[in-house]
Amino acid sequence: MGSSPSTTTSSDPWINQQPFLNYGFNEAKNVYDEISASGRPVIFAEGLDLLEQRAREGSPLVDSAKGYTQNVLDGGYMNTNPGTAYLQNTANGLYLGNSNPYLGNQFNQAAQQVTRNYADVVNPGVDSQFSSAGRYGSGLYANAKDSARTALGNSLSALANNMYGDAYGQERQNQLSAQAQISQNHQFERGLQQQAAFAAPNLANQDYQDLNVLGYVGKRRTERDAEDLYRQQIALSNYMNAIQGSYGGVQTSAGGSRAGGILGGASQGAALGNTLLPGAGTGVGAAVGGILGAFG
Repeated sequence: MGSSPSTTTSSDPWINQQPFLNYGFNEAKNVYDEISASGRPVIFAEGLDLLEQRAREGSPLVDSAKGYTQNVLDGGYMNTNPGTAYLQNTANGLYLGNSNPYLGNQFNQAAQQVTRNYADVVNPGVDSQFSSAGRYGSGLYANAKDSARTALGNSLSALANNMYGDAYGQERQNQLSAQAQISQNHQFERGLQQQAAFAAPNLANQDYQDLNVLGYVGKRRTERDAEDLYRQQIALSNYMNAIQGSYGGVQTSAGGSRAGGILGGASQGAALGNTLLPGAGTGVGAAVGGILGAFG
């Protein structure tokens, strides 16, 4: 006995529905491809790159501040004031004595006036006085002349002492003032050194700030990579959900053997015949059912 052939049933989607299904599948794939290819925004990546570059290279302004602070701490600006050299010369007495180019001229002018007064007034007066008294050339006349010359010398000496003495005293005062100014400048620079010492830890801490920024950049990149992966996983899941569903299909039923059909038909026919004609109907039902099962 042979077997019956298998049966294939095709149930395509409704023909008017098929274009919309195709469009939906294509759009789902386009969305998935777009999300997978988009990645993180370019501006975000550029921002992280710039942060990393600044953190690695540091700020030029901070570097300059560090260099200046280091120079201050090392005393690099001690005695660098342009006026310090002049103050030091004054404090060292360089301008004492005959260093004033105008002082000698001032004394000579004053001395000339005193000498001219002696020559034009004092000396002729002595001569006239003794000549009118008839004592010109006497010993008393000689004493008067000596006294006049001595007075001239004393006047010139007093003039020199006063002028040079005053100038010396003034320059000595300038020495003391210069020394005080130098000391004040030194103390001022020492104050800047102390301020630099207080500022140094904050500048040094900037190195750790740069390291923190580097750590932040690495963390954000790791987070963004995880977000990108998660977004792609969600996009793939949405895509798979969109293309799945009962939109038709193909079903195949396998055929059985003829002997099996006869036995199955006889069994079912006997049961049906017994129900309709108890007793006699069993055999008739089996015979009819067997025949039908052989050709079913």
